[in-house]
Amino acid sequence: MTLHARRSLTAAILAAALVGGASAHAQIGGFLKKKLPKLPVTGASAPAPAAPERPKYCAAITDEVLDRFLSALNAENAALAKRQAARQRVADAGRYAAEVMTPEGFAKFEACKEAAIAKDPRTKERDRLRALADDAVRKVDNRKYQEYSAQADAIDELIDASAEKACGGGPKAAAASLEAADTQAAVTALMADAEDPARAGSKAGGFTEQEYARLKECVIGRLSTPNTTPTTPESAEAIDKRAAELEKALPLK
Repeated sequence: MTLHARRSLTAAILAAALVGGASAHAQIGGFLKKKLPKLPVTGASAPAPAAPERPKYCAAITDEVLDRFLSALNAENAALAKRQAARQRVADAGRYAAEVMTPEGFAKFEACKEAAIAKDPRTKERDRLRALADDAVRKVDNRKYQEYSAQADAIDELIDASAEKACGGGPKAAAASLEAADTQAAVTALMADAEDPARAGSKAGGFTEQEYARLKECVIGRLSTPNTTPTTPESAEAIDKRAAELEKALPLK
């Protein structure tokens, strides 16, 4: 091969290499410009999953609901007061019966009776007849003595009965009366105990017992621990607006 031919072959090879190299570079550049898909992040650098939101079961508390709730609280408090009054009647009757049947109780009754007799206007007529009977004895007039004595005794019985009635009827009568009152008070107390105050409240407010209990929990929770009670902004505002009224009615005892 001549020198000219060798130079021509070398030039051709270089040209081919240059063309091929440019094409390969262009292909690599185009590949790099493409967006690669993002792979999921794993390991310590991965963000923690968001905690599920706590259910707001103290939602839907409106002014209308609170109006009914206050009616329910009033009914519950009335039932509680009725129960307490019935129990107090039982205690009072038992205590009074015990006081009457003591020596002090008998003495108190006799003192009351004497005071009532002294105030009775019929005592003057009784005393007049007693004086006439005494005079008949001095004159040895047995018929007059018996006549005046019988009249005085009849008046004295009337005075005594009135005094006993005014002072409770005497120890035996007082004990019997108090026993009956004690029994009636006990029956009333049992009937009051049988009526559940919370059930009376839920019925008055038009709630089920479960609804009333949950509503009470939500309101008390909002008033005492607002940061941990699952209210919504709307229900919290409704409760806060009537906080004073609710605190007064709630049986927080």
